[in-house]
Amino acid sequence: LAAVEAELGAGFVRVHRSTIVRIDAVREIRSAESGEPEIVLSNGLARRISERGQTLLAAALQVNL
Repeated sequence: LAAVEAELGAGFVRVHRSTIVRIDAVREIRSAESGEPEIVLSNGLARRISERGQTLLAAALQVNL
């Protein structure tokens, strides 16, 4: 997955060990029922975010999480 991540480049961010998302597809960042953070994509899919993923996503979106 690291090779795919490098090939995609700008516009994408790895938010979990098995998940890379297109930044402009992120519709919402919320707390899941379990209390863990997750993102909701423009197609309605929800995905968990790791601690490192939160940092990378915040930097990509230029927001504080």
